[in-house]
Amino acid sequence: RLQKKQKPQQTGGTSSFNKTDDAEEMRHYFLEQIQLGEDCLTRGDIDTGLNCLAKAILACSQPQSL
Repeated sequence: RLQKKQKPQQTGGTSSFNKTDDAEEMRHYFLEQIQLGEDCLTRGDIDTGLNCLAKAILACSQPQSL
């Protein structure tokens, strides 16, 4: 139940990540999204898992900040 309530928040737009110059914050966000994506895929929640991985890729598109 909790997952279904949180899912709309996780799948909306570019999430809670704000572009930042803080490399450590961006690195943490990247790793967190990778972990969430892997966990969701393992549970069979493909849509949310792919969404999390896509967010990580978007953060990685700014490699100078990672």
